[in-house]
Amino acid sequence: MQDEKKVAETEDVVRRVMAKFEARLRESLKENPGSLHEIELDVDNLGDMIKQEITKEMVDRLGDGYQGTRISCQQCSGKARFYGQRDREIITLHGRLRYKRAYYYCARCRWSWSPVDRQLDLGSDDCSRMVCSLAARVASYLPFGVAAEELRALRRIDISATTVQRQAKKVGARMGRKWDDLLALAALGQAPPSEIYPNRLFMAMDAAKCHVGGRWRDAKLGAVYHRSDDGRIEYAQYYASLDQSVDFGPRMAMLAHVAGGDNCDDHQMLGDGAEWIWFETGKHAPTAIQTLDMFHGCEYLQTFAKARYGEGGGMARKWVDAQKKCLLYGDGIEAVLQEVAAWRPRSKAGGEVKRTTLNYLTAHRDRMNYKELREKGYDIGSGLIESGCKAVIKARIGGAGMRWEHDGASAVLHLSAFWRGDQAASFLQYT
Repeated sequence: MQDEKKVAETEDVVRRVMAKFEARLRESLKENPGSLHEIELDVDNLGDMIKQEITKEMVDRLGDGYQGTRISCQQCSGKARFYGQRDREIITLHGRLRYKRAYYYCARCRWSWSPVDRQLDLGSDDCSRMVCSLAARVASYLPFGVAAEELRALRRIDISATTVQRQAKKVGARMGRKWDDLLALAALGQAPPSEIYPNRLFMAMDAAKCHVGGRWRDAKLGAVYHRSDDGRIEYAQYYASLDQSVDFGPRMAMLAHVAGGDNCDDHQMLGDGAEWIWFETGKHAPTAIQTLDMFHGCEYLQTFAKARYGEGGGMARKWVDAQKKCLLYGDGIEAVLQEVAAWRPRSKAGGEVKRTTLNYLTAHRDRMNYKELREKGYDIGSGLIESGCKAVIKARIGGAGMRWEHDGASAVLHLSAFWRGDQAASFLQYT
């Protein structure tokens, strides 16, 4: 009997919706078709009207949620009193939704709620979870004002830049708490095992400047990725934060764990010459093959060549090219060190360049075995982390004139890293 009643109610809804839009549809079909874009706009408008009406009908079917004058409080063991009918308006994917619902208040714990809101999985926000997830997604790569304009233009979601900012901060903060929870479990030896089994795990770390809390700070970025048999990157994930290096190291380790780091013994860490990268690698990935990005090493060689042969000369370029070939195909870093050491500068400035170059190359000599690394299929360049710094950090929070407070910058970094790592990922799980 109950099933028959539901079927009848469903049929009533279908008839009401069909009757409401049948005339509008017939009118559209009678008119002579215009240009294709006019047809598209007309159909799109009709579709939006239908979707909005169906959403309203389905919510109305829930009723107002009235359960009597007094009901058990869901927060404590007290009794909540019916506080009357309250209107509510929610911004949904299909327009603004207004509905009435019964409202209850518990004097004992001072908690108020509506059974219908709970059934619809709504909190105190004025946006649906779908709108919240879309706002956070677009804000992961666009400024808040531009994100609001895009949502309005592409999905006809009419929300302000302030609302986009609020939703982005909320979702980003929840992403951050997820990582905090994983680290807390790891500290107890209870981190959930990864279900990913890579043959080799590539890792990289770097940092980029951004203006946060009234001063310039380093936003740190970690990346993990796998390569397919033909060498393509088939999995890449990022983690970005404003943490100090001592706090970032464990988070990098957790990023590697999630990517299957515990399920393979072959790890590589790529980075530039920053000491913090190698210090944290030694603590949290001691067995990883440490590799200095070749581009950064060659920057020192270029500076040395200019000091030795002069600016704008072909000799400097030829010398640098010869050292690159030596690193990739010849006798390697030891031969390059001998080349640098053999120079006898005639000026104090030249002597300083020689000293700096020797110190840098000597400090990283064990990370510059590029010929052997290439033969074994390892990377010698940190292009993915370099591009990640530009896309995840600089493009989103390091643009000209951008100034951030700490919590906002942290939240948006989480959003940006999440989206860049997996653009098919759902933000809905964090709303």
